Amino acid sequence: MGNRRSQITKRILRDCLLEMLQEKPFSKISVRELCYRADINRSTFYIHYKDLYDLFDSLEQETLNQLTQYMEQRVQRDRQEDAMTDLLTYFRDNSSLYLTLLQTSLTYTDRIIETVFQVYRQYYQDIGKELTEEDAYYIEFNIAGTVKLIKKWLLNDGQRSPREMAVMLFSFGDRE
Repeated sequence: MGNRRSQITKRILRDCLLEMLQEKPFSKISVRELCYRADINRSTFYIHYKDLYDLFDSLEQETLNQLTQYMEQRVQRDRQEDAMTDLLTYFRDNSSLYLTLLQTSLTYTDRIIETVFQVYRQYYQDIGKELTEEDAYYIEFNIAGTVKLIKKWLLNDGQRSPREMAVMLFSFGDRE
């Protein structure tokens, strides 16, 4: 029962932090204010986190773990365009969360790029293909551009469908 209560408390703190980040910058949020909004004692907050940075980092890491799991399920079994459509749908369905993190943290974009790159590195190992230095540069370049494009798409309220965006992304490689 204690573990479940702990998970609920962490979820409440996470959700309140996300709400507050949509209202003001991280630097203007205090533990006291967060706890007041979450209706949780400050001492309870400190049982789970050292400070707001610790909470924010755990939130980032949680999303990166979810992204890794989501990608690992799709990278090997789906056609690339279908996998990209699914990934774009995932980002659109979680746009508030990802936009908040991308706009709040200077390092989150790099952490996403590294996370996705590691999924591809593992994929290369799984299929028995050597990941050359040139392959690594190419993959990282494409991931970085894709993350930037996803951010712009989400900022525009995902006006194009995930399928349209996936087709557009794959068409970039065909341009001369």
